[in-house]
Amino acid sequence: MSLSQFLGQLGTKPNSKTLSRLFNLDPATNKFIVGIYNDTRDFNSLKQQVNQVEFYDGGWPAFDQVVFSFVRLCSQLDPNSLVMSFDLYAQFLSDVSVAFTNLGNGALIASVIAPTVDTVVPMARKLDQQLKNYEADAVYPRLTFLASVLLRVFNHIRSQLGDNTPEAKQSLLLYVSNKLCFIYNQIGNPLLCQNVFSNITTANLKFSQFPAADQLQYRFYLAKFYLIKHHLVDAYRHFSWCVERCSARERERVLKYLVPLGMMLGRSPNFNGITRQAGAVSWLPVYRDIAGAVSAGNYAGFVEAVTRHEAYLKQMGLLVLVRSKLEVVLFRNLLRQVWKIQGQASTLTYGAIQNALRLSWGAYAPEGGVDALVVENMVVSLVDQNLLRGKLVSSVSKVAVASSNVFPEISGIYTQKFGGAGDKWMDD
Repeated sequence: MSLSQFLGQLGTKPNSKTLSRLFNLDPATNKFIVGIYNDTRDFNSLKQQVNQVEFYDGGWPAFDQVVFSFVRLCSQLDPNSLVMSFDLYAQFLSDVSVAFTNLGNGALIASVIAPTVDTVVPMARKLDQQLKNYEADAVYPRLTFLASVLLRVFNHIRSQLGDNTPEAKQSLLLYVSNKLCFIYNQIGNPLLCQNVFSNITTANLKFSQFPAADQLQYRFYLAKFYLIKHHLVDAYRHFSWCVERCSARERERVLKYLVPLGMMLGRSPNFNGITRQAGAVSWLPVYRDIAGAVSAGNYAGFVEAVTRHEAYLKQMGLLVLVRSKLEVVLFRNLLRQVWKIQGQASTLTYGAIQNALRLSWGAYAPEGGVDALVVENMVVSLVDQNLLRGKLVSSVSKVAVASSNVFPEISGIYTQKFGGAGDKWMDD
């Protein structure tokens, strides 16, 4: 399969299907890669042969560069060294992205974008990780470059959205968004996803028009973004949407975020149900230990469980959230137990709450002990967050509680206070 045969099949005005087939980067299915690689001529000679063809009547110069870039890739790649060949792949993708932005013909090459990205991004990830293993302060140079290329594609599609936008271009928007979010997460800058999400939200799109797999991936990255921003209700809603629609193979990836989020919203995990859905996953004992302590209002047990599993929680980016948010749930559960033990009375004594706190804290009690001020701080905090309906009666060292719904559902309170409405466009 020589360059002459490649150019012969390419023709002067190839359609989208032809471009997708001939610019396929898999040597196992595209024999032209091996054929051009085996050509003994230097690249300048090959380029001269390409120059003899006038593509699209000379009206799409960026496409000529794509052809040159592909021929260079085929002729100069090193099959034994990814690091020596990567720049050729990256340049080809960059040239394709430039050609894609052509208003007249760019849609023709849209079919080349996703397969090329799917080939080149894993290469960049592998090489950057190898570099990171040797240089801890390395900044993911290849993935960062690819992000700039994908951002060019994203911005072009977003700026051209309208009734006359070619379907071939518009259909790529969510795919490119997901790849950008993937890279931003990989390079440790997930907050860069905000630019993607804000542009998508204001684009007046019909979410259901995109492939189901792209919808699922987009919601997953959006949920992770909300989690980083501590928007728990929105994160939980999108993770829940994902777990209801994802495959069994993907379910574990979602549940390992959904389970701790649910606990922060006051939901008790159904560990038997989780095991049925995801199997005996390695992280389940982490949350089983923590959930047991939170449910019992056992602060000492909670601290010890979090300490045991600190490495995993830190790896997941959940350590700070688990410590801060679940403490609130734990002390609420403890106070609820005191209320039940006292026969669901209309008042709770400071003394009963102090005794419960001493037992709960154990060796982790504050240095000054558990005095009335500690009780009042805890109660005021819960009341201010609407997680307890009551008030302090400090003159008699008691807490007066409401006659009904003393401990409102946490998830309902948080949804009412913090649930966002900006994502409803996705529920079309």
